[in-house]
Parts: sequence; structure tokens; C-alpha cells
Amino acid sequence: MKEYLRFTRRELHMYPEVRFELDRTCGFVKQELESIGLVADESYGISSVTALLAVDKSFKTLGLRADMDALDITEISDKEYKSRIEGKMHACGHDVHTAMLLGAAKALVENKDKLKYNVRFIFQSSEEGPDSGAKHLVEDGIMDDVDMIFGMHVSNQMDTGTAGMCIGNAAASATRFSIEVTGKGGHAGTPHLAIDAIAMSARIINDIQHLVAREMNPFNPLVVNVGTISGGSISNGVAENVNMTGTIRTFSKDTAEYLKNRIETIVKTVTESCGGTYKTVFNDGLPPVINEKGISMFFADKIKAMIGDDKFIFIDEGMMGSEDFSYYLTKKPGSFIWLGTGSEEKNIRTAHHDPRFDIDEEAMMVGVEIFKNLAMQE
Repeated sequence: MKEYLRFTRRELHMYPEVRFELDRTCGFVKQELESIGLVADESYGISSVTALLAVDKSFKTLGLRADMDALDITEISDKEYKSRIEGKMHACGHDVHTAMLLGAAKALVENKDKLKYNVRFIFQSSEEGPDSGAKHLVEDGIMDDVDMIFGMHVSNQMDTGTAGMCIGNAAASATRFSIEVTGKGGHAGTPHLAIDAIAMSARIINDIQHLVAREMNPFNPLVVNVGTISGGSISNGVAENVNMTGTIRTFSKDTAEYLKNRIETIVKTVTESCGGTYKTVFNDGLPPVINEKGISMFFADKIKAMIGDDKFIFIDEGMMGSEDFSYYLTKKPGSFIWLGTGSEEKNIRTAHHDPRFDIDEEAMMVGVEIFKNLAMQE
């Protein structure tokens, strides 16, 4: 199994594909599933592959999920398995997730008579993209025959052999917004004849940060970030237009709605007071990942029994990043954990989305065993 996992992960790593553009990846996954006697189903979602290991109609069905997409990042590596696709890289470990779930599928087919659940394998596209692959799978009914679902993500900040879970708020929601500010262009020497879109935008950004610092409860985790800003074309001109984009991250739907309304008010107030105009667009993105205590402890107890109590970590705080595993949890109970893939000895501590990202491949066996044991224990 170790050699299979290493080969599979490296094959996927060398040929990364992004978002829904996963022809080679889906073909590889489909081939591997069919080689062990499963029927690969591509009818759910976009560029995703699923398979059902049916054991007994009276059994509940456990969903196991892996994301497959890479990122638009140029890899910095001298490894023989570095990306061969210019400008694309598996910098978040989705190649590892896919390899582990394929390994688990192989192991579970071989031990079919010992399973306590039917198993729905879900190989998902576009976790990283703005258009969620999980959302399309859920909309197409992938959760209709699933009773509970489990997923995991690699983490180099945790050592190989460990796993961690955050009960409750595990990953924040993400609402994307764009702001277009329009003034009146002019010469830098006659600013009184113009309406400065850059000056208005600076006030808007400052007021948004003041909103977070002074209007929101400090015990309520949230982030409002303006990530891009563009405007102006010459140094001796007053900019007529500025475009900004950003995200709102929180665990509360009410907080997200409040922040959207307040940002709208701030933009309106600033632009109108200066004689400008504006346009705002808010795109509600991923819901938060909430690890409900009951089902999470159900999974945690199984994992602790396998790797040991001392290797399982209950994490106090969730992350303000987002994860589209949340869409599955809007339909059925489930839980999402972190799998340790780091090693101080091997100098493997790179963060997700780093162009030097790599993992300790010894950790993949732990991931396979977790997937496998969840399906084999009641």
C-alpha cells in the first residue's frame, strides 16, 4: 500500500489541474476505481467522480470525500516529482487527499465482508475555485443516499501520526465583495475640479477597518479584508475610477449580514458626501464548517482508538479560512479533521499555498487507515 500511495500521489502531483479543468485527473481516478471493481460515476457535479461500495441495503451509508484540484502557483522544487505543468501546482495537498481516498477504496473493497457501512467515495473538483465543486455535487443530490460524511485535510503544522479536530466552529464562511467607486477625473494640479476616487477609496477602507475594530464584539471571530485595489493610470492625474475586492469571514450568518449592510452604508456615505457614485456586489460564498459535537465525537472516538489518545488533538480555535466541505454538512451530519503531515526532522513545515509545499509521505498510511477504520467500525 505504501508504494501504491507514493506512486499515486506523485503521479497526481506531477500533472496538477485546476478548478473544473480536471480531465486527466478524473480519468486517472476513474481508471483506478474501475480497476478494483467499482463503477465510477461522473453524473454528479462538474468534473467530479463518485463511486458506491454497496454492502448491505440495511446498512447506513458513510460518505468519504477528497478534493482533487490544484492551484495556479509555480512550484519551486528540485524533487523528481515536481509539477510538469507550468504555473500549476498541488500546493494544498489535494493530490494527497485523492491518493489516500483511492488507497482506502482499494483497502475497503479487499475487506468488503468486514464493512459496517455502505461507502460513498466522493472525489470532488474545485475546492479552491470561486465556484465550489461541492456545491454542484450537493445540488445534484450526492448526499441523498449518504447518512453521514467525513473529510480530512493535511497539515504540516502537525506531526505525522497525529490528527486534530475542532469541535464547533472549524472553518469560517466566506462572502466575497466588490466595490466600484466613481469620481471625476482631472489634473493633479487642479484637484478642486475633480472628484478623487482614490481618496474616497482610502476613506472607505479605513472606515471598514474601524467597523471591525469598534462596532464588533471582540469575542466574535471575524475578518474583513480588502484584498485588491486598482485605480488611476498616471501619476499627475486624479483617478476617476477605483475597483476593490475583498472577503468577509465569520462563523455567524447574522454577523455576515450585518457587515454587508454596514459596508454598503459606508460606501454610500463616503461617495455621496464627496459627490461620487458607487456600485457594490456581495457574493455569498461558502457557509462555515461547523463540526457538530455528537457526530464529531463519534468519529473522534474511532480515530483515537486507532492512533492513540495522545496522538489525537482537540483544537481550541477554528480557522478563518474557508472549506467547501461545509456544503455537505448543510445536508447531513459529518465532521472534518486535520491530518498531521509535518516533520521537524525532515524539515517539512511549509504552509498551504507555499510554492515549496510538500508533505511527509509516511503520513498517507495514517490517512488511509483512518478512512478504512471509520467504515469498518460501528
